[in-house]
Amino acid sequence: MPSMVPALSEKKDCKIICITPVRPRKSYHEEPITDYSLHIVAQKWDSTFFEDGEDAGKNVYKNTYKDVDKNAYEKGIRKKTDSKNKAAYEYQTPGVYPVRPYARIINPYTSYDDFLATAMDASIRWIVSNTTERGLINETEDLTITTAALKAVCPRSFPAKLLAWLVHRFLHASPTSRETLLEILPTELIQNNGDVLRSCIERMAIYQKVAGFANWLEKKVVFRNTLVDRIVVDTLESQTKRVTLTSEPYMVWAIEDDQRLVSTHTLGGYIRTKDIAPWYERKIFILNAAHLVLLALSEPLGLHTVQSAIEDDSCKTKFLKIMHSEVLPHVHAENGNKFLSLCVLRFSCMQHRFSAIAMNIPEKISIRILPVLIRYHCAHNALPVHLSNTVLICMQIHAKKKANLDGELLEGEKLDKIVSLYLDDLFTGQNEIRKEFANMYSV
Repeated sequence: MPSMVPALSEKKDCKIICITPVRPRKSYHEEPITDYSLHIVAQKWDSTFFEDGEDAGKNVYKNTYKDVDKNAYEKGIRKKTDSKNKAAYEYQTPGVYPVRPYARIINPYTSYDDFLATAMDASIRWIVSNTTERGLINETEDLTITTAALKAVCPRSFPAKLLAWLVHRFLHASPTSRETLLEILPTELIQNNGDVLRSCIERMAIYQKVAGFANWLEKKVVFRNTLVDRIVVDTLESQTKRVTLTSEPYMVWAIEDDQRLVSTHTLGGYIRTKDIAPWYERKIFILNAAHLVLLALSEPLGLHTVQSAIEDDSCKTKFLKIMHSEVLPHVHAENGNKFLSLCVLRFSCMQHRFSAIAMNIPEKISIRILPVLIRYHCAHNALPVHLSNTVLICMQIHAKKKANLDGELLEGEKLDKIVSLYLDDLFTGQNEIRKEFANMYSV
């Protein structure tokens, strides 16, 4: 998400708040990173040209992409015309450039008053979040939380933090601040993420005995459904605490449109659309599902990155067979084959670690694999063999990883029992599919 922020924040006289965990940690009350020197391994346009032709792009550096999807993103290769009016391409070269999208970073657990004070700033017009798939939920204590409690202590969940900020803005900000339309742009990979976050806020808002707040929330705070597609790989240097983000050239940020959409979203890479569903289908069920398929295929091969998996001929062949036979026919988006081809090119240029993809596997499978698996089952009255195998192996990886963190070795019957519990949760309400899965794998 930080790689998307600079373009949005180029507009003058307006500010944006980003709410995102900087790094995974067991508790966000732990001592935070204090030096937030953020570096993005960005892509820069190179003046070198190479002629258009059948092999265009094949021998260019690996951080480039062939022009297979002409709409909605800043291409790694863009077509140009040289002085002789001959078609040619120019490509992007990598480099490390310091980027400062954040003017200030606040840890709300240690500086809660400072966090709330930002709500007074009338120039803040957007709030962007990226709290992962597990972030847009209400904790049990949220459902009865009062205004006094929100003011006294920083709540644990992201929706409760956002509610505290909104209440503080309504109660204490100037009339100008309150009248300024505020747009909430969640980037979590959840279908209709804006609607989900709004529901989380509304569940808690009924306990806020603040006259006029509900009406203000409805009229002056807009929750957008959005879909971000840009692979960003992060590295934290333990000594310098410098966060390095490797960002690819491809960028799509699809934002659901209505009459109140602020014109800033017409910036490069931002797509205004009345229906975000096709963008969601393409990103979640092709690109993100592909990551999990590659994770499962790479596990027995000992491959550690998406790039290494794509460069392994056997792994790539199996991967493409699974995607074409069991996934693409059940994705409701146009040009699925072209987008998959683009994904393969994108995967080949990024050192995207499977250890990062393996985080929060049950939630990822539920969102990225399960809907396609169900659609396949409805169409064929049977489970997709390879996609089911992906589910099993990914659940095994998750169970082993969790056990290792606790100092345990998980294998054999004990592993099967734990995986079986994960599968019970995954297939809640899908009893027939659960039974078929158990028959296939005895778990």
